[in-house]
Amino acid sequence: MSKEAIKHHHLTAIQHHEAAKKHEEAAIHHKHLAERHQSAVQAHENSRDGVVSKLKGDWRKHLDESKKKVESAYKTSARAHKKTREVAK
Repeated sequence: MSKEAIKHHHLTAIQHHEAAKKHEEAAIHHKHLAERHQSAVQAHENSRDGVVSKLKGDWRKHLDESKKKVESAYKTSARAHKKTREVAK
């Protein structure tokens, strides 16, 4: 394998590693989102409108953050796969 090929191989490996880390972060975020949703459901069953709307607002914000993390992970993964295909040519 040439020095250039080794360099490209190393760079694509780093990109794949970064994508994997982002996917893991997104998965953790989703877990937290599920926990918040469960708390919101319990609060809805046990309280009045004021507390529930605050929880809904927090949940919506967390959901939006989670979506951004997933999109970022997929973009990073796509870049890594594209680089792998380019190097393989």
